[in-house]
Parts: sequence; C-alpha cells; structure tokens
Amino acid sequence: MSDVPPPLPPFADADRTVIAADPKDYWRALQSEAVFVGMGGYYLVTRREDVLAALGDYATFTSRRQPLPLPGAGMKTLPTPVPLAYDPPEHSRFRRILQPYFTPRAVDALLPALREQASVLIDALVPRGGCDAIADVAVPFPFGVLTALCGLPPGDRDKLAA
Repeated sequence: MSDVPPPLPPFADADRTVIAADPKDYWRALQSEAVFVGMGGYYLVTRREDVLAALGDYATFTSRRQPLPLPGAGMKTLPTPVPLAYDPPEHSRFRRILQPYFTPRAVDALLPALREQASVLIDALVPRGGCDAIADVAVPFPFGVLTALCGLPPGDRDKLAA
C-alpha cells in the first residue's frame, strides 16, 4: 500500500465527476499538489504567487496561443477574447482604449441595464424549471454587457453574439 495519493485527474477531464462532487476540495488539492496542471498544450496555474509571477512574465507565459478548445466539442474553439489574447504592448493599447468604459462611474451608469438584462435571462428560465448555465446565462450575458457598453438596444445582443 502506497502513502502517495493517486494523481489528480486532468482539470479539463470531460467526465468532471470528481470536480463536481466536491469542487472546493478538488481546487485545494490542485493548489497543494499540482502547481501546473497540463490541459492539452495549456497549463492551469493554481497558486496565487505563481499566477502573479506568470502575469508579470508575458514572454514566457504568453497570451498568443490558439483559443482553448470547448470541452467535448471536437474542433470547435472558444472565440479569442480581445484584448486578453494580446501581450504588451498591444494589450496596453487596447487597455487604454477600453479603460474609460470601466471606471467606477461608467460601470455604475450601466448597472441598471445590466440588472435588467440579468432579470430577463433569469425570468426566461423560470417556466422551464432549469437551465444550461453556460448556454442560457454565461454566453448571452457578456454579449448583453457589450451591447450596453456600445449603447445598442438589448434586443441586439443576439446579433452581436452571431
């Protein structure tokens, strides 16, 4: 009998039953036992000090990679988020352009519209008695935020997402 615990399953494991059973324990185990977790060409950095070091070293930990594959989606990939997909100095240029939209005052002005969009999404789920959290909330809501940032009507959210 070995005192060595079995290796953690991959974080991006398609089954994910281990993670779902107790995500807090799984995350704690990742932080203590798996400094870098391989994810098919990518690595998940789990400890705060390592995250800060990686964020400060964009030459080694570059953002210039292919988008992450969607779990179980074959060749489909997540769209590349801008400006997250860039390293300095390009990232810095995007950040300067976008920064005025994310000041406390600008965000406060958007809150009523964002709350309304969240309410509309959630209200649509109530009659169904459940949801796919990704498809029904996590994907459409950020596009709703973008429509609000751009001053577009909330109904244009799906046009922007397409």
